[in-house]
Amino acid sequence: MQYKRQQVMTQAGGVFMDGQTLFRTIIQATGLPAELIESELSQMLAEKGITIESMTLDDLRETLAFYLQETLLKAKAVSR
Repeated sequence: MQYKRQQVMTQAGGVFMDGQTLFRTIIQATGLPAELIESELSQMLAEKGITIESMTLDDLRETLAFYLQETLLKAKAVSR
């Protein structure tokens, strides 16, 4: 199945990126181990029925917010 490439305009700098480029850029920007975050974010997107290729900036924002919330809750539970 071929996906129509969707271009996403980021608000910082008005750069156009496809979903794959946006995904890689965000993973690198987190400073977290790429293997870990890539796997977890890919899984979260897949659970929502979103492919990386068709992902929008809003999809990524929502998924990252959820990821951070879950990570903080896990860290809090471990520290108790």
